[in-house]
Amino acid sequence: WKRGYSATSMGYLRDVTGLGAKSLYDTYGGKRELFLAALDRYGETQARRMFGDVVETFPAEDALREIFRRLIKIHSRTPHLGCLLGVTAAQLEDDPELQEAVHAQYRRIQSALEDALGALVFKPSAPAPAEMASFLLVLTQGANLVGRVDVDTTFSATAVAAAEQLLDAWREN
Repeated sequence: WKRGYSATSMGYLRDVTGLGAKSLYDTYGGKRELFLAALDRYGETQARRMFGDVVETFPAEDALREIFRRLIKIHSRTPHLGCLLGVTAAQLEDDPELQEAVHAQYRRIQSALEDALGALVFKPSAPAPAEMASFLLVLTQGANLVGRVDVDTTFSATAVAAAEQLLDAWREN
């Protein structure tokens, strides 16, 4: 996460995990397979906690605000590494399987956002919930990347405020 996929060697992974080469290779097969497992685990834990669990726990209107609140809270941590999915997407080599693994996680996030948006009533002129969910996915992923260097959360907080204003403007009164 910190170094990126390309800059992380199996030797480095052995050093930081304390596992031997045989254990890593026997369990995962190689760096690529280990990384795919890490992305899947990340989706099942971090991304699910940030999006899926919030949408399932909070009423739709509150869920979106809670996601935004958590995004800003995450960005206030030092150091902030950004989202593993966004960092990976920004550094992906031409590897269709890794691209598909990131894309699958993005689809999960987009689906959770669409569920929350689908429970709200919007003006007929507003974008469809799927389109708004795609917008929010890109916003959160962009905010996570910018958040790696946004030490005081100014950029993220401003983007979140603008997104909330847009959503409010699209809502039926």
